[in-house]
Amino acid sequence: MSSRIINFPRFPDAPETYTQEHMDDLIRALGFFVDIVQNPGEGRATKTVLTEMPTSDSGLEVGTLFRIGNDVKISLLDTAVPDSASATTSLGSVTVSVS
Repeated sequence: MSSRIINFPRFPDAPETYTQEHMDDLIRALGFFVDIVQNPGEGRATKTVLTEMPTSDSGLEVGTLFRIGNDVKISLLDTAVPDSASATTSLGSVTVSVS
């Protein structure tokens, strides 16, 4: 259940015949509705279930939650979290003789 209080616009009733004024009112109301839907507003929840969370921050927008193992992280603009890290190295050589 959302904790946001939203005052949705009232869409104008359709007139019997087309008028420019009606279309202007309708477009204005639709634009206002789109602005409301795209604005996330504040959020608060008692219980939250997140399924299918991304497992890396590659390609995510800032503020998106993702998980690495059992840790939940937040994607940030200036901090990269690599998908994985590995390294190899070598030092000299070894000769094994069997007699």
